[in-house]
Amino acid sequence: GTFNNLVMGESISSCLPCAAGHYCPTPGISIQSCIICPSKYYCPLASTAPISCPAGSFCENGSSVNTTCYSGYYCPPKTAEPIPCPSGAYCPIASVTPSVCFPGTFCPSLSHYPSLSVESSCIACPPGKFGADPRRLTCEDCRPGYACF
Repeated sequence: GTFNNLVMGESISSCLPCAAGHYCPTPGISIQSCIICPSKYYCPLASTAPISCPAGSFCENGSSVNTTCYSGYYCPPKTAEPIPCPSGAYCPIASVTPSVCFPGTFCPSLSHYPSLSVESSCIACPPGKFGADPRRLTCEDCRPGYACF
């Protein structure tokens, strides 16, 4: 987690900690500068190795901390950038995967974007229709012999 940019460093005090967002590998290797933290990882101050970005967050190139995934997006483990929530689903803050709307509801398009919650994204099918679309993009007309309300 430290480096020495002096030609003839005489003691441990010659070693400087790597800045946040950078890392230095294990001791014993001649390191004169720190290495920038790659995307999908984060590196706190004086890191010896990059740390994998956890699920529900994202880590851009040079990250010193993981950033919580935004509402309307999802972030699987080791994500560099948040992924937009697809139609038919909702993604609250720190989502790891999109959550599909419940049966009997639909989310027709990106008109509800960003999909923040089940309440703001999933609309109940109107009377005379039912929701069986596995992607929850449409409601279908009620079939003869059934009551849909």
